[in-house]
Amino acid sequence: GINAEYMGIELKIMEEKGKKISQELKFIQSDAVGKIICKGLAAVVKERPSNPVEFLAKWLLAYQSQLEVQKELNDTHTRRETALKTHAEKMSKIELENKKEKEKETTKVQKIESFEKKLATTEDLVDLFDEYAEYLKEMTNATGVYIGKLEQTKKEVKDYDNDTAHIDEAGAQIIKYISATPDHKYMNGQHIKMAEGVTPDCFIVQEAPPGGDPVPEDPENKENKKEEKKVDAEEIKNIVYRPEVTSEQRMKFFKVPKLGCYLAIPLIYSSCLMIESLESLVADYAAYQELVKKNDEIMKEYEAKVAQEKAEKEELEASKAGEGNEAVAPPAEEVKAPEPPKLEEAKEPEFKSKPVSYCICLDTMGQDREFSPEEKKFVIDTVKKYRTQWELKEKQRLTSDRKLKEEDKEKEAEFLEKIQAADEEENKHIEEKGLGGPEDSNEEEKKAHEKLMRWRQRVKQMSAGIYKDKILMFSQCNVIKYPRIMQTLFYLLCAKKENVCEPNTNKLFWKKAKILWNEELLTHLAEYSPVGAKPGAFTKYQTINFLEKNLEGIPEEEISKYSVCLAKLYSFLQLTLEVRKDDIIRRKEKREKLLKEREEAIQKSQQREKDREAAANSKKEEAMNAWKEEKEKKAAEQPKKVEGEEKAEEKAEVKAEEKAEEKAEEKAEEKKEEKAPPKEEEVFKYDPTEFLKEWDAANLPIEIPPEIEQEVDNDYEFPGSAPPAGNAPAQSLF
Repeated sequence: GINAEYMGIELKIMEEKGKKISQELKFIQSDAVGKIICKGLAAVVKERPSNPVEFLAKWLLAYQSQLEVQKELNDTHTRRETALKTHAEKMSKIELENKKEKEKETTKVQKIESFEKKLATTEDLVDLFDEYAEYLKEMTNATGVYIGKLEQTKKEVKDYDNDTAHIDEAGAQIIKYISATPDHKYMNGQHIKMAEGVTPDCFIVQEAPPGGDPVPEDPENKENKKEEKKVDAEEIKNIVYRPEVTSEQRMKFFKVPKLGCYLAIPLIYSSCLMIESLESLVADYAAYQELVKKNDEIMKEYEAKVAQEKAEKEELEASKAGEGNEAVAPPAEEVKAPEPPKLEEAKEPEFKSKPVSYCICLDTMGQDREFSPEEKKFVIDTVKKYRTQWELKEKQRLTSDRKLKEEDKEKEAEFLEKIQAADEEENKHIEEKGLGGPEDSNEEEKKAHEKLMRWRQRVKQMSAGIYKDKILMFSQCNVIKYPRIMQTLFYLLCAKKENVCEPNTNKLFWKKAKILWNEELLTHLAEYSPVGAKPGAFTKYQTINFLEKNLEGIPEEEISKYSVCLAKLYSFLQLTLEVRKDDIIRRKEKREKLLKEREEAIQKSQQREKDREAAANSKKEEAMNAWKEEKEKKAAEQPKKVEGEEKAEEKAEVKAEEKAEEKAEEKAEEKKEEKAPPKEEEVFKYDPTEFLKEWDAANLPIEIPPEIEQEVDNDYEFPGSAPPAGNAPAQSLF
């Protein structure tokens, strides 16, 4: 120990002195050599063995074994710590993944619940298609989802066509895409024919399609299938599935094809939102209620009879007991109750319906994968729910319409009394105000005035009187009859076709139009005037001609059976068109009459001026002739000059004229003898003033009427001529 310390001290001294330490010495100084040897030498000094070298060698071997054991223990501890740490990290990762999966599952459940809530609260499920497509894409991780409708091709329509002009009886059926996820919006408006692609197989009963098998209706086992068949009687058929679209020759692509699968599921539901279904439901439900009432009365009679027989039996038994013969009295025979009556079974009426077909299409193009069985089942289940909910919603809406009809029928008698009172008040008002209008009116003008007065009374009744609430009640209806009546009112108030009609047709789309069927509509009706010029630009369907044609063929008596209020609205619209048309024609005729009178006055005035000028010229000619005669008479009285003198005078006059010209040319340079001016010749003079004054007094000037202001009525086309184009569009109320 002392030597080792000494060596260390000596080394430090050597380092301080800057001596160079050899590499061997550094090796000896290391912990792996010098430190261990020092410990071994210290053990030799301590034990003082007889053979120090052998002792040191054995000590070094024992120390090496001890180091190996310690290293093994350290390695084992390190491995254990590492394993524990790895396990902890793995468990933490699994826990995190489970948490994420749980959150994902919770989110999925929440999304399903949220969508199903929308499914239950949306009135018309076609409005939910965009969200439905996005929902299916998110839940199945599809590349794109798009929805098509099976419909018939339509004819192109013009503004003046009727509401059935778009129907093509010989048209082919197509699948027209109407909704898609945002990245597949290019599909909207696209269509495929029934002979194109594989999607039409959804609507065609056929054997298993080539290139792939249909998706099984239920991927569960056979027992579950049997159970489901008991619950779901209407399974979805004709599901189209192609595991790889690029290997399907019949596949139609709207963009460059990519690897992936294709799934198309038909959504065919029974639609009952039709006027025929409503009328049938109203009649059948009335008959059902009558049968229920009849059965109730029969049962009441039966129960009363049973109760009466029971009371009579009890009374008889009580009377016998009062005579004290209970012990000897034989037991009374048990009276059999009368058999219950056989009642006719009363079943609630069924809803008349027709199939409406859509197809829900999904693909994984670009992902190169198939839909999993769970994803397929999910889509099929949602389609079933969608179909069931849609049918339920329509039945609820039609039932609501039935109840409205029943309420309206119950109040019909009271409403008819109000109508009668309003008609009497209208007649009284017209009598008080005067039927014929101004006293100088002709018979036609008197009738027109009476019509206008009646119209003004009725427009008040329609917009703010007894008909207001009844008219507004139509906005609560889901289906209506005689929609052309509503359409005529919209067009009369300059509504645009695209705001109230189905796309690419002239057919009223009540679902859209009824949003505009409100108090504002009646306010606009009250502001409408059927008289006066209308210079704005009107489309064909907004003209009086089209509106008259649009109301043709609707029997008023049949309208009254459906709705008294609608019949009155129909009558009011007819009156409105009559008043408007009469006003246009009367003003045109009056304007033409005034124009003719003005033209005649202008012609008479022009003729008078010609006559005045001719009379003045004639008078002047008479005066001139008289003057000439007088002059000739004077000339005849003077002595005649000899022929030579006359010639001399003529020469003198010519010479004088020549001299005058020379004088003008030479500018008076030379002075000549002034010659006496020639004797002035007598000239004819005439003043027509007095004559014209007398003529004007005898022929008074023609009074020309003022210029007639041009009036334009662009809302009516006269036969054989089109209306002039307006300077600005007609004021639209919608």
